Amino acid sequence: FKSYLFNSFPFRTEKCTAIFPQFAEFVAHYMSAPSLLNVTKERSHACGSPDPGSGIYCHGEEDVMQAWTRFLDLNNSTDPANVECLFSSAKLASHDNLPAPPGYAEFMISFFPKNDLFPGKVPDAPP
Repeated sequence: FKSYLFNSFPFRTEKCTAIFPQFAEFVAHYMSAPSLLNVTKERSHACGSPDPGSGIYCHGEEDVMQAWTRFLDLNNSTDPANVECLFSSAKLASHDNLPAPPGYAEFMISFFPKNDLFPGKVPDAPP
């Protein structure tokens, strides 16, 4: 399991907020037309996104960061700050001194632990 977050706390920036429409377009391409980004259908199908604002969640090996960089190149938006708007949950875990989560449920529980209705279960987001 690997997850990639876009412009998420604590790494949120105004520059990344400004390119959110590009990220939403990237997610659409990655999911619907992966060949435009040199991504195979198999790798694209191994990923999902419940909401284009939340990020991309993948099982197995994938090439999300390479595809994001390619998408930015194709759109003449190669500023390194734009590339850094998308980052792995491992970076977030490291920032919080936590191990990288092994799955989506563990990721959600480790970063959003408050769940009074069903302790230890994946919380609703937003509550």
